[in-house]
Order: sequence, then structure tokens, then C-alpha cells
Amino acid sequence: MPFIVTEADPPFNDVRADIILRSSDNVHFRVSRFILSIASPVFADMFNLGKPLEAIDGHSSEENHDGLPVVPLVEDSRTLNLLLRWCYPVKPPKLTTLEDARRMVSITQKYAVDAFDDVIDEALRAHIVSDPVAIVAVAVTHHLDDMTKAAFQGSLTTHLTAIISSGVTNLSGNALNALVRYHTACGAAAAAVTLQRDFFPSCQ
Repeated sequence: MPFIVTEADPPFNDVRADIILRSSDNVHFRVSRFILSIASPVFADMFNLGKPLEAIDGHSSEENHDGLPVVPLVEDSRTLNLLLRWCYPVKPPKLTTLEDARRMVSITQKYAVDAFDDVIDEALRAHIVSDPVAIVAVAVTHHLDDMTKAAFQGSLTTHLTAIISSGVTNLSGNALNALVRYHTACGAAAAAVTLQRDFFPSCQ
């Protein structure tokens, strides 16, 4: 029994499209190879007319739909929709949630789309105060050194035992160990300062 596919919302249902990207949850995005090739060198390589059409994840793309080649991708429709709307000449969606920012970090790195690094950086930093551990998890996983440092510093506002975070399950053992050691070192440094009484003026 064939699976049921859904057509994406505009502009990704355009009849002028020359290829279809199918998300993991079976949504068809009708897109322009030209636009995506400009935005991403990975898409450019994928769409190279001199090569067999094949997705970055190695899936075969011999399937056709409505006369267009279909490339199955591992990303779900929400993630693809975010990326494609940032690549297309349309008003991009705002990255207001941590989950959307996390999705964009992952997919823009995968497809080597670096034009939105500043936007993603700003979106992640907006959540450092509310959920620094989640930002540590994202930053360490994706090797965002400056973001890791900022998130470590942001985590100092809360004792580790009191932190409730959506990112704890995504935090590697090494990252968690580094976070604990950072808190311990900062605590020791702060305690050492308080033991130095020479910053008080002497008095009788």
C-alpha cells in the first residue's frame, strides 16, 4: 500500500519547481534547484546535472512524482520548512523557540548554509538565561566555541543541583563533566577572593 504524501504550503507547492524534496514525515516540498544551489554548496553538489541525483544521506532518488524527481531526506517537514524559508526570497520565520533554533543549527551545518549564522547565534543567546544547560548541549554538540563559553558563564546564575533543563538528556558525559568542573573552579575562585581582606580599608 503506497504511503500518503502531503503537499507543503506555498511557496513550496509551485508548479514551476523542478525538483521535490520529501521530508521524513512524507511532505513534498516543490523547490527550485537553482535557488537552493546558490544557498547551499551541498545542495549544489546534490543537484549537479553531471551526477546521478542522490540525497546527502545516501538515499536513492529514482522516484518521480508529477514528472519531477523526488529526493527523500531524513529531516522532518518542520525542519525543512525552516531551512527552505530562510533560503528562499520570502519573509523568513522568526526563531522564537529554542527547538527551532536547535533545528536550524543542525540543518544549516549539515547543508553548509552559513548565511544565517548571526541570526542563529542571536536566537540561541536569547535562551541562555532561561535554559543555559540546553544551550551548552547545542553548542558543544555543534562545536560552537563562543556559544559554549557564553552558556557556561550564563549557567553560573543557578546552582547545578537546581537547574531544570530541556537539554540535560542531550548533554554528553564530557560536556556535563566540563560544566561541573567549570562551576567548581568558579566557586573556588570566588571563595579565594573573599579570603583576601586587603580590599577592605584598614581602620582602628
